[in-house]
Amino acid sequence: MGAWSLSIATNRSWLAHAVRWGPVVWVATEGGWGLAQRVQAWLDAQGEPTLHAALFVREPVNLLQESAVAALLKDLAHDLPAAAQPVLITFDTLHGSMAGADENDAGDMGKVIDSCRWISRETGAHVQLIHHTSKDAKWERGSGSLRGAADTMLKLELEDTVLTLTADKQRDAALPAPRQLRLQPIGNSCTVEPLEGSAPIGVADGDVKLLQAIRSLEVNGEATVAQVLEVVKLPRASAYKSLAKLERLGRVTRRRGKVSLTVIGAAEPNVSETL
Repeated sequence: MGAWSLSIATNRSWLAHAVRWGPVVWVATEGGWGLAQRVQAWLDAQGEPTLHAALFVREPVNLLQESAVAALLKDLAHDLPAAAQPVLITFDTLHGSMAGADENDAGDMGKVIDSCRWISRETGAHVQLIHHTSKDAKWERGSGSLRGAADTMLKLELEDTVLTLTADKQRDAALPAPRQLRLQPIGNSCTVEPLEGSAPIGVADGDVKLLQAIRSLEVNGEATVAQVLEVVKLPRASAYKSLAKLERLGRVTRRRGKVSLTVIGAAEPNVSETL
């Protein structure tokens, strides 16, 4: 998400989306030594000579400690002019910003959420947390209170050489379509750019059959996975593979043995047709 921050700081579009210019703050809790070369690679790729509206914090800020959060806010007030308050503050990573706490503990995660809201109230900025997924790569690690509090959840996955960016939560708005990206080597680092020449992210015939089966069985917006697998005209192994793919691409959501079409999945061509 570094390219997102740098695009905002330089008033450049990000993945063809307009941005609202303003200073950005990046709190690096790990890998801070490599920040300079990553930033320089992005500047070189964009043809930008310098970067003015970005502030990098190379030491962790413990979001569980009020004194640490207060110190960060004081530093931001000192380092940034009052007329140019930050619009985006990123903590990379969440785990590194809650030292001594348990990601799975709702109480500890609640303190982190409260600190993020405090920072947002004081600065007017959006607070972004970079977080890791669980071992099965399906969901974010730790307490579910994080997902409940978040306005937007974005998931970045790497398969072969293709990065897929998917939104699986967006409060008060429709989910955007997934995007395919790639890493482009630049000097001693790399940048992220759209995957040129690739077909739009879509689904194969077998995937459409699965979407159609879900649509035909939905009651109150959901169907059981067992029902879908029984009805769909696909080998069981292929059906499971398609289901995982559709979930990864943001076409369906799956929890506790039930599956639902997302806004994107419901709009997929031919989904409304009968089996």
